[in-house]
Amino acid sequence: MKEMARREIEKWRSPLEGRKVTCERMVDTMERSDAKAKELVKIFKDRGLSVFFKPVKGYILNIVIEFFRNLEIMGDGSVLESNVSGRVDVVTLDHIASYPGYTHPRPDEVQYHHPHYACLSPQQYAEIVCTDPSQFKGKLFASMLKNKYRIMNKIIHYNLHPMGSEKQPGITDIEFLHIMMSGMCFDVAGYMWEIIQVFRTISSKRNMPFGQMITQLYIKAKMKLVAFDKMVPPDVGPITIGADARADQCCGKLGDAKYEFKSESESKEEEGEGNEEEGGNEEEESEKE
Repeated sequence: MKEMARREIEKWRSPLEGRKVTCERMVDTMERSDAKAKELVKIFKDRGLSVFFKPVKGYILNIVIEFFRNLEIMGDGSVLESNVSGRVDVVTLDHIASYPGYTHPRPDEVQYHHPHYACLSPQQYAEIVCTDPSQFKGKLFASMLKNKYRIMNKIIHYNLHPMGSEKQPGITDIEFLHIMMSGMCFDVAGYMWEIIQVFRTISSKRNMPFGQMITQLYIKAKMKLVAFDKMVPPDVGPITIGADARADQCCGKLGDAKYEFKSESESKEEEGEGNEEEGGNEEEESEKE
């Protein structure tokens, strides 16, 4: 039994070598935002996620790697535990909620995930999120999304749902996008906990998620840092709201597209953007978009 456990841990740790980190990105609201941008800002504030509007310092790579390297799913799968620099921590929903200063909804308020939640069909999601649903032929691309959905897709990809591909979201990604935009109640901290749990169960080349959150939780716990524990800033700058004259040519013809969340570094490097695998989080190139 112990030998099997040892092999499972080694099988998990080996692919982590050389893995990159998906760092959160600040959302710059700016002062002169249009109605659509203000609508998205309100969604985050109403969900208790004003932390998205604060500057992102970055992450300490050693902490993030050690956290995931030693992450274990305990018992029936409802407990996550990790060991960083000899400090053993049980990763709870309250632990995660302390980072954004988030207050859990009451259990009777939660609508997603919920036993009675009815998933829509891919075509129904396309009808909701796409500018032209007739373009949907089984695969979705960010360029097909209505402007406000495309903006929200970018924000949650880095800050809340760092899975899949921002440029080619899967149905699971679109479902969560719809939940975010619909105002349906869900436990944000619980959802982030599930993202970490799912990451631990899959051997793939996905980037390690929530770099800043994990770093800040351990700094808050007064973990002793050493000289080589340097803060790594995000590869790209804040996601900002600004008039983008290139929106149509870069993202396809969008009838309502006048504003887009875009960082200066994204605009400069957009031409060299790499491709992401469907269902993966392979952002070696796309993080420099």
